[in-house]
Amino acid sequence: MIRPDPASGMDLDLSGRTALVTGGGRGNGRATALELARNGADVIVNDLDEDVARETAADIRETGSDAEGIGADVSDAAEVQAMVEHGVEELGSVDILVNNAGVGNAGPFLDSDYDDDFRLNIEVHLFGSINCTRAVVDGMVEEGYGKIVNITSIHTKNAVGMSPSTTWGSSASSDSRSRSRWNWAARGSASTPSRRGGSTPA
Repeated sequence: MIRPDPASGMDLDLSGRTALVTGGGRGNGRATALELARNGADVIVNDLDEDVARETAADIRETGSDAEGIGADVSDAAEVQAMVEHGVEELGSVDILVNNAGVGNAGPFLDSDYDDDFRLNIEVHLFGSINCTRAVVDGMVEEGYGKIVNITSIHTKNAVGMSPSTTWGSSASSDSRSRSRWNWAARGSASTPSRRGGSTPA
């Protein structure tokens, strides 16, 4: 995350807030979770690999913020709901959601397998973001506060293979009742497990 100039007047004091970062065990998600913690937020760290989620949560606790590492597949609505319920029980209602989980198996469209490639991209990027947003938005409505950040890809502007699915995922719906702010951030390339050839949601 980029720290704004203090002179800009932007308040980054997140004390008393709870953030949920999906795909937060590694790479960009881990960096985001740690930065939120450094600014005072408690963090629910989600990852498909619960071990790495817990490792990141342990590192967050060393910053002085509280954290809980929870394994869940964001494409599975039931797993997401259970994750959020567990996280809320431990750390309180979710004030900030960062939909970061993604897969990096994009390739030439005509060479892609429908079930193993295209469907996985849609389920993780699109429905994963929807599942997580739906699981936390009622709490944001109740609290009258919420920040939702959907991490997209630079390939939403320069498509590679199946990456347009990320565009669809970043163009989901919003609910004005929550009085929440929704942002989309297109990150650049980074050396993460998915970029190095894996297709595991992270």
